[in-house]
Amino acid sequence: MKNLSKVILTSISLAVLLSSCNGSPNSTTSINPINDQIVNKPEISAFAAESAKILSLEYDKNKNDQISKTDAGITDLEMRKLDKNGDGKLSQNEIATGIKDEYNNASKVSDALGSLANLNQPFQGNIPTKPPISTFKPNKISLYIDRDEILPMMFNAIDNAKKTIQMDLYLLGGKIGLQIAQKLVEKARQGVDIKLTFDPNLGFSGPTQQEVYMVVDYLRQNKVEFKLYPLHLIPKVEEGLLKNKFQIDHDKMTVIDGNILITGGFNLFDLGVGNRDLMYKIEGVTAQEASNLLSYEWLLSDKFIDKKPPATVYVVKDVKDDTGTDAMAKIVKTAPYESTTKPALIEMINNAQQSVYLSVLEFSDLDVTAALVRAYKRGVDVKVLMDRKDTNDKYAGGIPVPNYYPNILPARELVKNLVPTRWYDARYPGQELHMKMCVVDGNKMIAGSTNFTRQAFTTFRETSIQVEGGSAPPKMVRTFLEDWTGHATAIKKITLGDKIRAKVVEFLDNRYYAWW
Repeated sequence: MKNLSKVILTSISLAVLLSSCNGSPNSTTSINPINDQIVNKPEISAFAAESAKILSLEYDKNKNDQISKTDAGITDLEMRKLDKNGDGKLSQNEIATGIKDEYNNASKVSDALGSLANLNQPFQGNIPTKPPISTFKPNKISLYIDRDEILPMMFNAIDNAKKTIQMDLYLLGGKIGLQIAQKLVEKARQGVDIKLTFDPNLGFSGPTQQEVYMVVDYLRQNKVEFKLYPLHLIPKVEEGLLKNKFQIDHDKMTVIDGNILITGGFNLFDLGVGNRDLMYKIEGVTAQEASNLLSYEWLLSDKFIDKKPPATVYVVKDVKDDTGTDAMAKIVKTAPYESTTKPALIEMINNAQQSVYLSVLEFSDLDVTAALVRAYKRGVDVKVLMDRKDTNDKYAGGIPVPNYYPNILPARELVKNLVPTRWYDARYPGQELHMKMCVVDGNKMIAGSTNFTRQAFTTFRETSIQVEGGSAPPKMVRTFLEDWTGHATAIKKITLGDKIRAKVVEFLDNRYYAWW
């Protein structure tokens, strides 16, 4: 309860800060309190009992309701947690209790993040006509891996901006974020038009929020305007326990002078820049489309100080083919009135002829999992590399986030079907495999901000780029195989403890009660 109390206090502090920044004495940010009664306890008990029955049938080899630690394949620590009576054996009832304990711990994270979420106010005015859905067009595309390639490229692009800089960012914080903010302030003084849109949660809580507000305060002091993304325009999920209380603008998009797009999975804050990650630099028609998209969403976004958006009707600008193109690209995204990433990803996997390599931070979608299994069974070289999800506390600000969530769910299905699956081994403590990438047949790929989860595909604001041809897919294959062979551990067995976690992940996911 100490950790949860910290979260509640942090959320109240956030509400006060947002209220003071909005400049209106009547402006408030409502905080949804954690409600222990939000869960239907009989439903949880029924879920735990049914799941325990299924798992007991699988592991109880002697059919005597006594499962040994060896048969369960679990560690001494897991055994002590599950073995409530201390007899060295696990019964079906003890497994059911373990499932309920696992659920209770996980649901605290969902409740806490739901209480922190800031979905901002409904749009007031005419909804502008949205830009058309992106299609494949020629571009010049380069792929950049990790901070040593990404940051110099980004700094150089900002330094050379002549007319406009548009950014829609999930996180901009810490010393890295402040460096970028200082460049933006200098560019604004030179007459460059700066348009910034941020996730309205502004880092949620803890050290992440502290990093973000370092930059927010600097921008406000230097009179660089920014807005908060209108998450309320993304269609709501009416069922489920959270009902979109936890919703984010997860984009990492920068457009320079309307014709250079920089996007991918790389977060611009100190806790995130050390992750294993990627960004595209795209020059050409797709960059112009991205500029149009950011202009459209800027009109809809909430001002941070004066939250009365204009009623301007947006008109899509013409886009022209560029010279020097080497690849085809299109934008796939989760956005107001559009969700195109999941269908594109599954279609790409379904059409694979030789190979499918996937690197991902968060993965829970069982339709994508099924597509990978089908590809493997028809002879395609399928390799899946996932983050262990064991560094969550660096973001959570005191919230105890369970490890392996949600990736243990697809791992269960992939390993059962013998699909080669590995955990990423961090190059140093705290590093995450932060990519959200799938490369097929060595010549096409999807990568961006979009994790392969239900919410990323439906209710978060996300942008990925689908690429065919050019130098980016081959470079991604080389990067993937370097990680696969030198920085990964094969998942050879799914234990009873793993299957308990997978059951809880699936239960939370199906009820829109997940934070991933």
